[in-house]
Amino acid sequence: SKPQTEDKKKGGGPDDKKSKPPPSSSQAPDDKKKDDKQKLKPMPKDMRSFALMLHPTSGRTGFSPISSKSVSYPSKEVFVQMLQRETALRLLPETQDAIDAMLKTDDPSSYTRILDTIQKQVLQEFSYAPSEENIEMYRSALSFYPNDTDLTNSAFYYKYNRSRDGPISQSDPVPLESIQVVDLSVSTSGQIKSLRTVAQELCKVPEEVDQRPLILIAGSIT
Repeated sequence: SKPQTEDKKKGGGPDDKKSKPPPSSSQAPDDKKKDDKQKLKPMPKDMRSFALMLHPTSGRTGFSPISSKSVSYPSKEVFVQMLQRETALRLLPETQDAIDAMLKTDDPSSYTRILDTIQKQVLQEFSYAPSEENIEMYRSALSFYPNDTDLTNSAFYYKYNRSRDGPISQSDPVPLESIQVVDLSVSTSGQIKSLRTVAQELCKVPEEVDQRPLILIAGSIT
């Protein structure tokens, strides 16, 4: 990254008529614009609804693992080596820098293009053509060797995947008692409470919790 430099103003001495008084406690408009440019851009709107753990580059389409129709595929040992090589490529400083740069753009698909390029490179290194058919085959490793711990431990997106299709669907009643949340306002370690308890604490009339609309806003960041 290029080092930041300060703009040098010409003149500006005590007797210079063009000199301006220092800004008050409220920040001057021009200075605020400069600070805004240096801040990290917010994540693009399209990216906010982009669950990467559910993307094909993580071996799944939605909540379902990818299942290839290919009848020819590597042995489990070779799959493990391929996944370990992919993990090493993902962790390279230049890869991480490219991903960081992606977050400053308005193109959420650039992240998956980086991962797609890495997976194609892995295929080529193991003497497979980077075709769409082979990409699908590679991403279907767990469908060929279900529940294999060696494969699962070879890729972060398998090992740490906790995504699942939850039991609550649209228009279903929300089980306020069984859903637990962590209240971080109590302590740094947090206190586990039922969603009903939290709703009652936030509601001016706790007895009306079951009669009033309840909006749940949840988020996740990696």
